[in-house]
Amino acid sequence: MKKVKASALLHFSTPFSYEKSMHILNHLTSELWSRAYGMDSHGDHSGSCDSIASSLRDGGAFLPPVSYGSEFATLDSLRCQRQIHAFFSKNASIPLGIDTRKVAVAKFFESELQCQETNRRFRLRSSPIKSGLDAGFLYEVQRKIAWILGDVPSLDELDFGFGPGANVGVSRKTSVRRKLSVDPTVTAGARKYVPYLRAQFPTWCSLARATVKDYGKLATVPKNAKTDRCIMVEPIVNTFLQKGVGRWIRDRLLRKAGIDLRDQSRNQKLARMGSLTGSFATLDLSSASDTISRELVASLLPYPWWVLLEDLRTDIILHEGTKHVLAKFSSMGNGFTFELESLIFFAIARVACETGEVSVYGDDIIVPTSYAHDVIGRLEMCGFSINIDKSFTEGRFRESCGGDFFDGFDIRPVYVSGVLSIRELYRLHNFFARRGEHSLASILFGYIPGKFRHFGPDGFGDGHLLGDHFRMRPKERSWSGYRFKTYRAQPLVTKDELPSDFAAFLYFLNGASSTLREKYSTWDEYLHGREMVASKVLYFERSREPRYRLEQQYTLG
Repeated sequence: MKKVKASALLHFSTPFSYEKSMHILNHLTSELWSRAYGMDSHGDHSGSCDSIASSLRDGGAFLPPVSYGSEFATLDSLRCQRQIHAFFSKNASIPLGIDTRKVAVAKFFESELQCQETNRRFRLRSSPIKSGLDAGFLYEVQRKIAWILGDVPSLDELDFGFGPGANVGVSRKTSVRRKLSVDPTVTAGARKYVPYLRAQFPTWCSLARATVKDYGKLATVPKNAKTDRCIMVEPIVNTFLQKGVGRWIRDRLLRKAGIDLRDQSRNQKLARMGSLTGSFATLDLSSASDTISRELVASLLPYPWWVLLEDLRTDIILHEGTKHVLAKFSSMGNGFTFELESLIFFAIARVACETGEVSVYGDDIIVPTSYAHDVIGRLEMCGFSINIDKSFTEGRFRESCGGDFFDGFDIRPVYVSGVLSIRELYRLHNFFARRGEHSLASILFGYIPGKFRHFGPDGFGDGHLLGDHFRMRPKERSWSGYRFKTYRAQPLVTKDELPSDFAAFLYFLNGASSTLREKYSTWDEYLHGREMVASKVLYFERSREPRYRLEQQYTLG
């Protein structure tokens, strides 16, 4: 691919000032407001930043709630209302004077109290009166989970792997080659699996120096303007093993229950059907992964599976120098949490619903509307809390897995998470262009400097602008295709030599095998292709703010 000169990197992703970002968003908001409410309530679109910030601080009174159930609700007004909310509700750049990390940590430990209560009730499960549990229902859930999981696989059958994020002992640079180079950390429960890993992965030399760390670290990542999201940073070896178990559970859910955790389209289709006919309800849980209590998992999983997962989990968390024994079974950051919660929620919902289709993707649960209240009651019995703001059992609106539908029409808005940039203006412009919202796309286009106005066709990402402005130029010589310029993210490449480079190459060589088998027609091409992929991605590091380069892209006419 031909590349233009490096000067084209010119601040494509450089953040705007807060004032400029709010000026642009309020310009868009004034257009949407007049369409949603039949009046221009903002007047000067540059003057409502303080009002919006005060509104969010006080609970959102400035932004009227979206009225899905109103008999006067129209498709256009709902889209406009939701879009106004989406500009600000998750925008972490708005200065609310809130310590978002403190809010997230407080919620994490509130979930711990909830898990402690659930654990207490499940320890009394032999006494239904004292525990409030339905033993017959829980027995059926146990049977459903046992049927899906089957026997515990041998370690040879598990596809282990590293996660992309930080671990105890690896924080700033988190590539595979870094994780293979440091002295790995492992909990006492998972230490018994280290000899097996050393035999299976002899090039992972640092395993001989594995250090026992009986705790994970509590960390936070940005979520929205009001709170961060808590995650647990796990020991390296634990995550490596957890990923293998998670992949096995994922495959069993697909094979035995038809739940594909690699595809959200099923949930989206059922949510759309629910908005059209009312036949399906969409349920969402509050702090779902943080309220999976230890005793719940012990009660529902077959004992051999419980032993395996108990060995691999991290049961102590370090926060501000103090260690806390966890009442929850696992949190986000654990390599099998997503699959485990999907399994548990599916089993509970499936047993509670005598007939009809049930679908689950994490804590996005879809059940027949006629059984929705039964499912909610069973989930609450197991210690979970329904998010009433994101659960819909009646009316003409449903949402699940990024699909928001009103009367069968997609009304999903585009969210803004922070201050804007040229890159963000591209993304917003293209979203509105695809939706046919040409007035909003034109407003955004007006804020993009002329030297950044590059156009191209849809289907190649948001590295260029879409719309009627697009001009394709025939390629000189050769086949009669077209070319256009588009910004592409450049990986952060580090070429320093590490002792684990060969081990990392073999790791990626194995990972590239499954993705390249259908790409090449001959065995020699396949072998060469996977070596090229492995040697290239070997040196990639994660980057929160990737650089972008303007490149030539070719396509057929």
